[in-house]
Amino acid sequence: MHELAKTGRWLGGTTPTGYSSESVQKVTTDGKAKKACKLKLIPEEAEIIKLIFDLYIEYDSLTAPESELMKLGIKTKNNKHFTRFSIKSILQNPVYMTADETAYNYLVKENTDLNSDKKDFDDIYAIMAYNRTRQEKGKAVTYLPPDKWIVAVCLHPGIIPSKIWISVQDSLNRNKSKAYRKPRNNKALLTGLLYCTCGNRMYPKISKQKTANGKPIYIYVCKLKERSKRTLCNSKNANGNTLDVAVIEQIKLLEDDKGSFIDQLEQSRKFYTRNRVAYEDQIASMQKNKSDIDVMRQLLSVFKDSIDEMTVEQKRSAIRTLVRKVVWDGVKAHIILFGAQDDDIEYPPLSQFSNETNAAEDDDILTKTHRGEDIKRDFTVNRLI
Repeated sequence: MHELAKTGRWLGGTTPTGYSSESVQKVTTDGKAKKACKLKLIPEEAEIIKLIFDLYIEYDSLTAPESELMKLGIKTKNNKHFTRFSIKSILQNPVYMTADETAYNYLVKENTDLNSDKKDFDDIYAIMAYNRTRQEKGKAVTYLPPDKWIVAVCLHPGIIPSKIWISVQDSLNRNKSKAYRKPRNNKALLTGLLYCTCGNRMYPKISKQKTANGKPIYIYVCKLKERSKRTLCNSKNANGNTLDVAVIEQIKLLEDDKGSFIDQLEQSRKFYTRNRVAYEDQIASMQKNKSDIDVMRQLLSVFKDSIDEMTVEQKRSAIRTLVRKVVWDGVKAHIILFGAQDDDIEYPPLSQFSNETNAAEDDDILTKTHRGEDIKRDFTVNRLI
């Protein structure tokens, strides 16, 4: 690692935003030519890096740059929206910092393993820091502190002046120390199963307020709506307390007609407009495999008889044995059961279904529930098998 760091070359992998990898030839002391790689500046991507630093400095926050980049339609190299985590990763990456005297003093102060002389920090090139992360299979990436880095001045130009880069690190550390760690007390049952029709997951937003029986009040919010500040999705929120109960009640109703599962599958076939042959194969397979049907009958019986007495964790597991996903369109919840392929589902007209329950209006759910107002109205839960 030390020998590689002395060369200051790019060792491969995913290049950071703002740069591409360029192959160069280098003549060694023995007169042999060897190939190596260095980072090459991409001007248009470099402007994105500058914008991210500017936005963070302006708002002193990670969420504001995230929503601003969404509004501007600026995406990553992989054509995805920037997230708080990808923005933070960029802000923390020393590859963007110009190698000048200020950068040298900072690295010395942080006790980095420095493999370049002070004279090399001439405000022309940038630095490369090796050994910045620790990656273990099945675990999240761990970012190591500067005193674990192996650093050298490289051949690529910097994008961010060292004083700005260092000040951003100070801000990130300061905000991290002030961050409030909200205790995990999630009573929502559809976490991980509920999706907005825009395709993004919905997550629970829990209030300090309580229902009449003392349970926390929460709503489900589209992640894209929250991240983009309503610019890319503006679907209505779902009343979490009501929706969770509605889904459970709909699954209970399946137990009453469990003997007609095959009939339900045949009936639901008319809602499929694509891949019908594959779907009919699924039906034929289930007809042949009676043991699967028997197991499902047993699961439904256990679900109906025991669900109300289960813990939150047990309820979540029980729901997942029967439900593939739940899609919220702002008014209606579509429950997609086993056997359905996501790409094949066409949400049918509401007149096809008659199982009614209640849902709440959008953003005033928490306030109105606290005041005890009648905020409910009919919506339909669709069971797609």
